[in-house]
Amino acid sequence: MFQKKSSKTTGMKSEKLSVYDSIEDIPIWNWVKINENKNLNYLYKDERNHKFRAFPIELHDVWLDLNQQLWDEFGVSQTYKRYFHLMKRRIVLRSDLIITGNTYLENEIWLIDQDIKRLFDTKVKENFSKTFWRIRMYTKLNLDPKKISVKEYHDLIGVINSEAKNSKDGNKQDQKRRRH
Repeated sequence: MFQKKSSKTTGMKSEKLSVYDSIEDIPIWNWVKINENKNLNYLYKDERNHKFRAFPIELHDVWLDLNQQLWDEFGVSQTYKRYFHLMKRRIVLRSDLIITGNTYLENEIWLIDQDIKRLFDTKVKENFSKTFWRIRMYTKLNLDPKKISVKEYHDLIGVINSEAKNSKDGNKQDQKRRRH
């Protein structure tokens, strides 16, 4: 909970702002909006708070914790592994630049920044929309992205991928039997 203070002529008013703090609670729609817009205000449960221009630094900690929960539950993707490698390299170069004053390193840092940007400049919304549409089609359920949690979403993808793999393996075995 965070405190929001507003002043009126009658004095100070304080209200508590509730945030999503678990991948089991945050809707996948909010998760995608945060990744698309880099706006952590989508962590607030009350949609009226999504329009704030600035957000408290504490939201950053909540966001990092949610990402850690996702990684702990489902593992780290190759994209994030590449991101962490690039960030490590960037930190080393930045330190070398500060220590040596070699301005050539600024070019390497810029190139790393471009690589990082390319990693995450994919069309998240388009990928999410297509994936969500496929989940709806596969499950034959009218799922609402504002009601399904991040964990449920990733669990569904895992089940669908697992069933697809099992189906593919089963088809290979059927083909082998037919040949013999």
